[in-house]
Order: sequence, then C-alpha cells, then structure tokens
Amino acid sequence: MSKDTVLLSAEQHGIAARLVATGGVVVFATETVYGLGANAYDDAACRAIFAAKGRPVDNPCIVHILDETCLDEVIVGADEITRALFSVFSPGPLTVVGEKHPSIAPAATGGLGTVAVRIPAHPSARSILRAAGVPIAAPSANRSGKPSPTTFRAAIEAMRGRVDAIIDGGACSVGLESTVVTTDSGCVRILRPGAITAEMIRDRLGVRVEFSYGAASHVSPGTRHPHYRPDARVLAVERAEIGATIARARREAWTQPAPGAGIGVIVLGDEPSLSSSGASLMGEASESLTATVAVFPTVEAMAAGLYESLLEFDRRGCSVVIVEMPPPYGLGTAVRDRLSRAAGIE
Repeated sequence: MSKDTVLLSAEQHGIAARLVATGGVVVFATETVYGLGANAYDDAACRAIFAAKGRPVDNPCIVHILDETCLDEVIVGADEITRALFSVFSPGPLTVVGEKHPSIAPAATGGLGTVAVRIPAHPSARSILRAAGVPIAAPSANRSGKPSPTTFRAAIEAMRGRVDAIIDGGACSVGLESTVVTTDSGCVRILRPGAITAEMIRDRLGVRVEFSYGAASHVSPGTRHPHYRPDARVLAVERAEIGATIARARREAWTQPAPGAGIGVIVLGDEPSLSSSGASLMGEASESLTATVAVFPTVEAMAAGLYESLLEFDRRGCSVVIVEMPPPYGLGTAVRDRLSRAAGIE
C-alpha cells in the first residue's frame, strides 16, 4: 500500500472534512489519541480503514458524532442511562455501545449489530465532524497492535503512505483510548477502562457500575486482539519490583547479540534513585544505569505520555522497557489495562 498522503495544518480542517465526505481516509487528533477516520455511512471507505491499519475485520470502530442531537442517527432506541452518560460526560473520552442504526456501514461495526459511539472534545475532531456533516468511524491511527499515536509526528510515522491525509492536531491531552461502556437493566458495564472512571460514573449518575471483560467485551473496540505493544519487550511491574527488574533486564540485555541496545524505564512520581533530572520526561540516567528514564509526576501525566514514551524508546533502539504499574483505581485502572496488554499479560 502506498498513497500520496497530504499533511495538513490545523487550519485546514475543511480539506480533511471534504476528503472524509467523499470517501477518503483521514488521520485526525482527538483528546484521547489520533484517529483514523472515514465516513461511517460509506462501507468501502470504512473497509479502507482496516486495510490502512492491518486491523482484523471483526474489531469494531468507534463512530464519532458532533453532539447529542446526532445520537438517534447512529443508535436505535438509546435508553435513559445512555442519554444520561452522553449528557454528563460528553464531549469527552467516553464511548457508549448501543444497537446499530441501519444507516451505519457494516464494516464500521465489524459486522456486529451494535455500534460504539462517542462525542469527541478535541477542536480538530469537532471541526472536521461539523464540516463533513457525517458521522466518522475512527479507530486509533496506529498499525494494528502497536501503541496509538498521540502526537502529529507519531501519526505520520504510523500512517504516511497509507491514508489520504493527516492533519496536525498537536499532542493529545488524555493519551489513552476512551472508556467504553454498555448499559443493561440500570447498570453501566465498563468494557474498556479509560479516563472516565468507574468512580466518576457512580458519583455523577448514582448507578451501579461493573467491569465486564471477557465474552461481553467483544462489542467493544480494542479488546479482542493484542494491542499497544512497541517493538521493545515491555515488563510491567509494581513499584517495589522496579529495581530488581532493572537489574535482571540489564543482565539479560548484555547476553543478547547486540549488547547494550538500551533499557527504557517509565516510573510514576519523583524517583531520584533512577533519574538525576527528577521530573524530566526523557532525561538520560546515570551511566551506571545504562537506561533512559521517563518520570511522570501523576497518573494523569503518565496516561498522557505513555504511548509516546513507548514509541520514543523504540526510536532509541531500546530492547526492553520497564514500566511501573500505577495504583489499581481511578485512571490507574486504565493505565494498568494498557500496560498489561503491552506486556502480554492476560
């Protein structure tokens, strides 16, 4: 596959919208990650998304709409809780699964009778939706299985030559794919955790919230196949295990055919024992560590910078990336989910 991909500035959203409306495939920024978008009514255009990504055809896309007035054009019979979820948390990083409207292309939903819908908050995505006048089916703009791009540079590296255009939307503020939920008998079931947390849904809506992985998650984008894996081997460990894991990785790295290829380390909070630069994002560690360290002061910062850190470690030729698991609640639940998938932990 080789296309003459046009690189667009942020102000050229009208060109991107026209491409989408006429059957093209365009990469654009959302607040979560960069998306790979096509007209959700156009089955051929949606199939082109899967070709560009190398994505399994049974993995549904998220259909993006401009606002709640468009909801009945993509979901049939949205219930009261679904509407409340959109009212409270949208525009934003929340996706709700419902019964697919017949007008939505089968390819956009992986052939399922359900559709995953969200209202993005990023101004670039909203400008394109407004100008295109159609819902946009858009999974993340990575090659299938790899970390999602959260910067214009990463989007270009992943999709140049595979799509019609890539528009510069800057860095994504959230950095992880959206929370995906479904509703059933007064309960909200989280199929994929994200920045809209279980605690937030309980507090704002006063409903029961459950995590529903496994069989029920097949209707959710991004849960059925290996995801988020860089070229480097990822070791996701608890905080107390970081030091021992670094030592083990160093010993293993020196026995490989290309010794000293590099170790990447991602930790949460100020960790002077690992990085003399404290909170700097890609500061070189001491020579004795022979590693590059990314230190994030908060879970929110880790979420926003996780994928770009993994991609940067690949650019630097790191053979192993050791990542500290954040606490298992709030946004930490979503970060742990992505790290577990990146590390191949079931």
